[in-house]
Amino acid sequence: MITLITGASGSGKSLFAEQYIHKKRKAEQKLVYIATMKPYGKETEEKINRHKIQRQGKEFQTIECYENIETITVPTKNSCVLLECLSNVLANEMYSETVENRDDAIVVQKIYQGILQLEKKCEHLVIVTNEIFSEELPDWEDSAIYTRNLGILNQMLAKYAQNVYEVVAGIPLLQKNMSPSAIQEEQGEMMLEKKIVVLGGAFQGKTQWAKEHWQIQEEECLDLKESSFDKESRSFDQLKLISHMEKMVEWYCKKEAKEDEISQQEIENCWFKIEKMWKNGNNPILIVDEIGYGMVPMKKTARKYRELTGRMTCKLAEQADEVYRVIAGIPQRLK
Repeated sequence: MITLITGASGSGKSLFAEQYIHKKRKAEQKLVYIATMKPYGKETEEKINRHKIQRQGKEFQTIECYENIETITVPTKNSCVLLECLSNVLANEMYSETVENRDDAIVVQKIYQGILQLEKKCEHLVIVTNEIFSEELPDWEDSAIYTRNLGILNQMLAKYAQNVYEVVAGIPLLQKNMSPSAIQEEQGEMMLEKKIVVLGGAFQGKTQWAKEHWQIQEEECLDLKESSFDKESRSFDQLKLISHMEKMVEWYCKKEAKEDEISQQEIENCWFKIEKMWKNGNNPILIVDEIGYGMVPMKKTARKYRELTGRMTCKLAEQADEVYRVIAGIPQRLK
């Protein structure tokens, strides 16, 4: 059995994972902790030491494994194993010094298959991963590739796992099977008179889930990341789904900003364009990336873009009849 636990940095997910597996294991079962963080500097060494102190007295047997998790040998088939954490495994495999030019799809599949093999060697496998998808991508090289790969891995494992938790400010939220019946009952029923918003971080499977859930064809969709809305030849009433709504705000921020300022009139122009999509009675589903987490950007236009996207999302959610949030491919109905 696999339990996947995700959450932002410093959210308390590691502590929850340790408490969770300790509570779930039976008296005769051994506890195994697979440590995946390489001690490559003072900061990581301090973090490793904090985790060691946190595990003291919890009866964990620690196994250090940075790559090739499929090779791990656990004490007994009856063991309960905690893998901490998936984001380290991905980074170690992607930037391995022993492999050159490894294809990203191969890396993702290798890790996924390795986890499935590890699951067969133990009674219960708990995996900690990271929520890094609800903020603008950092500037370091390959950040988008790494983020996408982790998003794909999270989706694959969340789909396979029996339990999925998201930890927010130390509070564990059960995400998988939280309210499946309400969502499943409506599957295949495309209610165009309803206003529907789907939100979540990047690479969470929002668009794919919406397409499958409401049975929408590719030609009925518009991706604002790929096609600018101001150059789109189709009218909005021909569309059933528009993704990356935040790109509309970004477009206005870049086009209309004068000396890093955006006027109230320009904001209203952006809102007018958005609201026009929902005025014909043939309402497309609107999908928005959450980008308001993480550090505040240094550039003023970037701060404006992030703030206006958040305000746009709030307004869309307020006007919507239904709002869904997707994390690791799992939908949760918020409204």
